[in-house]
Amino acid sequence: VALFDPLGMQSAVLETDEHGTFVGSSYLYATARDWARFGQFLLQDGVWNGKEILPAGFVAWMREAAPASKVYGRGQVWIEAPGD
Repeated sequence: VALFDPLGMQSAVLETDEHGTFVGSSYLYATARDWARFGQFLLQDGVWNGKEILPAGFVAWMREAAPASKVYGRGQVWIEAPGD
């Protein structure tokens, strides 16, 4: 996957559901080391080895409140339950 290659995430496997749709909440399998790379990448706001991989502001958007959700307290992509 284009996102994982620049990060050196060689073990990452992103599977789809039965319709071929990527599911953001699951179906991404990787070693602990590769998950750590992904976490560091997010901490660096989508920049890896000095190269912008994600557009500026995208990681911040992932953390923004999702006001239409009554189930989750915040997060467009990075989801936390109320009270977390």
